[in-house]
Amino acid sequence: MTDDEDATLESGVTTVTAAGTLPIKQEGPTNFSPQANGFAVLQGLFAEDENGVPIVWDGVREAVVDADNSLVGSASANEWDPLGCSSSSLSAGDGFVQFTVGNSDHSLVVGFVQPRSLHAINQHGNIVIEGYEFGVRITNATSHLLPVDNGITVSQPLAVVSPDDVIRMEYSGGLRIITLNGIRLYTSPRAVTNDVYPVLACANLATQGAVLYNTRISWTKRPAISSFIAGDFDHQDDTYSAGDYFQITFGTDTDRGGHGGNYVGQAGVDELFTIENLFNGGLQNFGASYNGRWINAHTFQIEIADVTNAAGIEIGKLRVKPAGTRPILDAVDPGSPADSASPVLEGTFGILNRVAWVDAVDATIYGHTLTRETFALGDDLWKAGAHSSSILAAGSASVTITANATDEIRAIGFTSQTNVVIGPYHEVTTLEFGVTLERGDTLHTYHTPPGRYTRHIGTYAVGDEITVALDGTTYTVSVNGGAPLHSYTPPTGPGYPLRVRGSILLGTLQDAIATIPNPTATPRITSFVSDGNNDGVLSDGDSLEITFDSPTNTPPAAGNLWQTKIVDDLFTFSEDLDADLIGSWSSASVFNIRAVDVRSSSIAVGLTTVKPNPNGPRPIRSADGASFRSFETSTMLTGTMRQGGSSEAVVESATILLNPGWNLVSVPLTPLQPAASLVFPTANQVMALIDDDWAQTDTIEVGSGYLVFHSGNATSVTLLGERSSGSVSLDPGWNVVGVGATQAVPAGAVARAQNGDRHETVDVLEEGKGYWIYVEQPATLSW
Repeated sequence: MTDDEDATLESGVTTVTAAGTLPIKQEGPTNFSPQANGFAVLQGLFAEDENGVPIVWDGVREAVVDADNSLVGSASANEWDPLGCSSSSLSAGDGFVQFTVGNSDHSLVVGFVQPRSLHAINQHGNIVIEGYEFGVRITNATSHLLPVDNGITVSQPLAVVSPDDVIRMEYSGGLRIITLNGIRLYTSPRAVTNDVYPVLACANLATQGAVLYNTRISWTKRPAISSFIAGDFDHQDDTYSAGDYFQITFGTDTDRGGHGGNYVGQAGVDELFTIENLFNGGLQNFGASYNGRWINAHTFQIEIADVTNAAGIEIGKLRVKPAGTRPILDAVDPGSPADSASPVLEGTFGILNRVAWVDAVDATIYGHTLTRETFALGDDLWKAGAHSSSILAAGSASVTITANATDEIRAIGFTSQTNVVIGPYHEVTTLEFGVTLERGDTLHTYHTPPGRYTRHIGTYAVGDEITVALDGTTYTVSVNGGAPLHSYTPPTGPGYPLRVRGSILLGTLQDAIATIPNPTATPRITSFVSDGNNDGVLSDGDSLEITFDSPTNTPPAAGNLWQTKIVDDLFTFSEDLDADLIGSWSSASVFNIRAVDVRSSSIAVGLTTVKPNPNGPRPIRSADGASFRSFETSTMLTGTMRQGGSSEAVVESATILLNPGWNLVSVPLTPLQPAASLVFPTANQVMALIDDDWAQTDTIEVGSGYLVFHSGNATSVTLLGERSSGSVSLDPGWNVVGVGATQAVPAGAVARAQNGDRHETVDVLEEGKGYWIYVEQPATLSW
């Protein structure tokens, strides 16, 4: 075949099947190998072109994909039920989806859909038009082409379409564009921002039997960095120093560069990322000592231990790029590795920090902005508000807000109250000292004793910065850094610990900046360990142990036994768990959980993580209660779940490599979930040799060999299962088997392993691989 103008072969459309004139059978063990049958779709490209590549349909419902790769709706389907989406997503940058009009009297909608909108599939079987982030709609009565923008059909038609028209929806240069036969007809007024991604290409058909022709997409499946933010765990100073950290966040889940949740070491960080100066492209150095880990599938955190030799580390001047030494791929649909640079470095290295509001009452938190959207008189006066997640244990501090309007009424200051919610309201009278921005332009203060109100200490205008500061034992209020307008010294001194309190009568508190030095370090989970009770899964009597790196405040209290509600207040598991639990703090840094009545559980060694609930009613802090709330996710669950009275740990993990195409593999463990679709979730087919013929199989077991077809890039499958002794019988002739432990080929036997599309003779049988083994006499493989 050649790539020329007359080529009729098309990637994603053309199929190949065995002709049958000369039967094709597997090399070597031909007496058990069926002749080739079935077909495969042509993959790859003859050449890149401006029209992208044919879409690979996924999640097709109430429709079929015909031999021309067209999406054909069922003739009996309800309106809008026929559905299909792309198997890959656009995770960042530019891309498009286009199609060719077949019948202009078919109603349909085509465009981009965010994965979170796909929940409608589970409920209704389709994506309602409101689920389309951007696309087009064709109406059957008029053949009108209408934009669908942010889930809304724009009523003004763009054109009347005809057969063979080519319609394209694209993200290009931060714009959303619709073109017809290459002519731009529509540009969305909305800019494309990072929170749009990822998006899938999807289509819904309304007319029964409608056909969507020649759908093509163009994007490269690369994870893209959406943010690069600096922070400081201990807030000791406002310069780059030991204890600072960087968070690199991708727009989609990644394969974590092949890592789990454990620390990768300094060399591991360098294999993943490099930082450069935004203005001259020069490479920078994090310092002499640092480490990092994936805190989830889309966020990598670099923690700094020694800044010696670091240079040029400044907010607003740096960006981070994937180093490329260790590729970072998409978690669901691995394509090309991440290669694009991040946005400019944001955040802070300490001291000045936006207030992180928590425990809002009658108010809404949007990022760092606190808003009360309704106004109520009487008992609801001043009850709306929130307080900061950080606490000042001792010393001086300040909080500053910028006045964004003069027609709102709100207060900011410090409170010595340490309950989660006061009264249970955020009354302005609970402030130890604070300032109210009144409607108009006047400033008032509140201070202890509660309710002490000083009127008209000054005025403010839009854009002014109003600061409440504690210096030593004296509070002050100032505007734009000027001389204090009012000062107050509590008779008995500041009521430490203090926190920032915001109260709103009407309006918003926006981007409050707090200077709270020297808080205690936040406790972090260092280990998450299980201990089983001999049945191989999390069940009644099993225990989980969560260990922190420093003593905590042990909420609600140490030494007591707490039921499920309290445990759920404290922690969240990454996997589902429906059980009655008993928890207790065995020490200030160790929390133990015991399962009493397990109804269902997906908790598994090597898969499950746990994290504290920072915004729950019982936040975990340092022992003195003065730290930030504990919030970081643990590493993967380790430990054992034992079976059969044996002291040997039997729940283990194994990795099985799948290359593109057919793979001859086996499993060395008895799977906890033996369904073929769960053991090999990315496989297109899983075949077993049954009665001398290959057939689809539903169950995977140790000792058997399986042919697994994988259509994507090379990947690995992690298997969880039980390790045990076993054996497999070998009949005279060729056998397809696997082993539960690596061992030598038996004397007198011939073993062949798959190597791509060929077979090679081997002397050692390895775990995870399948083999053809020839013996002349009955034999047994044991492990």
